[in-house]
Amino acid sequence: MNINQDRFSVDFGETKIIWNYGIPIIVPVNFSIEQEKYLKAALTTIQYGNVSVDNTLKTYFKDFEKNEKIRFSNSKDNINYKYDSLINEILKFQKQTFEKMSRKLLKYNFVDDLESISFCGLIFKRLISSFDASRNLIKQGFYFETYSLIRQMLEQIAFAYNISGKDNFEEFISPTKCISSLKDFYPYSGKFYGLLSSKTHIDKSQIERFFYVDENGEGQIILRSLQYSMETAVDLLIILDLYCCVFEYIFKDKISKYQFIENETTLNEKRITRVFYHQIFEKYRTLNK
Repeated sequence: MNINQDRFSVDFGETKIIWNYGIPIIVPVNFSIEQEKYLKAALTTIQYGNVSVDNTLKTYFKDFEKNEKIRFSNSKDNINYKYDSLINEILKFQKQTFEKMSRKLLKYNFVDDLESISFCGLIFKRLISSFDASRNLIKQGFYFETYSLIRQMLEQIAFAYNISGKDNFEEFISPTKCISSLKDFYPYSGKFYGLLSSKTHIDKSQIERFFYVDENGEGQIILRSLQYSMETAVDLLIILDLYCCVFEYIFKDKISKYQFIENETTLNEKRITRVFYHQIFEKYRTLNK
């Protein structure tokens, strides 16, 4: 089996799309205006058959940076720009926090651990790709698919929490039946799971998120939405917080100093993920007033 994963190494959660003559180009989210100018100049040179990029820059891109800065300044009041900026802020924090936990996980040796703890290690490693996929879906506006994935991630974390106290594989139960036990440790998990379920199953209370009637009186299906993806980005922070808290609970014997929990039964109310979530939620609520 070939498991070479180089082709999957691009983190689309850290990218943006710029356009050049109707052609979308994926670049890093921090791609500068100057870099964009030179890239577009090179592509324009090829398109028009010119031999000199310098000539293209002087002819077509003399005021490019000035015009882009003006356009950027004018766009700051645009609601889509604000959603994009807040999503980028969330995904940056999520990645930085998650990678710190992942680095710890990769250092752990499970050779002498209980079968259940070793299995928890596998689950938490598997969640790496789930977080990456969520970031990509959020950036592309696939909010419905993101809800489904986040719900699955919640089930996996709940499963890990539940089996961490078991002795062997035979005692494991279905992941969908583990939410109840997780509520004792992370009280919001039950309500959160219910909300995610109503969204992923298109509960009647969620119809307006998937269907609307346009100005011509015709029904339209919503396939992508930046606004709803903003909501899923906020939900991803809840999953991140849950991940970090359960991580420390399960691997407590390998951790010298807690950051997210006080002890086996008490969460740290001042944990960075909780503080950041409340800061973001206030910004999000302000946007939607």
